[in-house]
Amino acid sequence: MIQQLRAMLRRQPEPPTHDLTRDDYAFTPRNGGMTGFVACWSAGWLGKTKPNPGDYLILRNGNRSSRYQVRSVDRCLNVDPSTMWTAQIEFAPRLTAAHPADERCT
Repeated sequence: MIQQLRAMLRRQPEPPTHDLTRDDYAFTPRNGGMTGFVACWSAGWLGKTKPNPGDYLILRNGNRSSRYQVRSVDRCLNVDPSTMWTAQIEFAPRLTAAHPADERCT
């Protein structure tokens, strides 16, 4: 039974990743960049799926990028542009050969 449970947990797909490096957004870091608030209003989101809690966001960080995980998200209704959304996020470093040392945005 335990082996079956472990196998099920290993098969769970990675949450979607949304690359914001080419979008219009504002990031307000908190706790030295460990957490923060992001507001995105890019027209590039028109027709795209907005992020959900658990999804990952890739943010610009100088000439590099950093990964954060969405904790909560709000869709902004009755605003222009209609694609605007905000989210509370938490630093979630990538630990891969391509990104061996993700740094927090500060």
